[in-house]
Amino acid sequence: MAAGTALGAGDLHHARQWSERLARHPLLAEAGHQATSTAACAAFTLLHDHPWEVATAGGALGLAYAAMSTLIVRSVPAHRTGVATGMNASIRNIGGAFGTAVVATLVTSDPLPGGLPRESGFTHAFILLTATSAATVALAALVPTVRRQGTTVARHAQPRRKSAHPH
Repeated sequence: MAAGTALGAGDLHHARQWSERLARHPLLAEAGHQATSTAACAAFTLLHDHPWEVATAGGALGLAYAAMSTLIVRSVPAHRTGVATGMNASIRNIGGAFGTAVVATLVTSDPLPGGLPRESGFTHAFILLTATSAATVALAALVPTVRRQGTTVARHAQPRRKSAHPH
């Protein structure tokens, strides 16, 4: 989805093909999502002097997160879609609240004499975000994948069947 969005302005047909191929490999798509997030955070750390630098890094981060819901829906059995998207929303809210508190602490921990934050506070915050995002690339490899229309289904993701014999 993010690939289709990012490449769509130039060649929509090829962007859709690439996006569909990527969707068939959710682990690869997730690693790509996290790598894009990591690159965007690193860009914020190093490139923040001009508005176009911030816009470019912010756009990359936005594209990476736009694909997450589609990845989640395609990675779980159909009967678990509601639970999976609900968990995604909840975890995003919790992570966003926690992350905002940590970043606000870093940014405002050493203000200038006039009370404004120093540039170093922002840089430190983006270094932390880059490191956190890089760690999620490794963690993404641990996420079990399920193919909705394929034959490979993670054992723990299969619905439980009721026993014919009560215990």
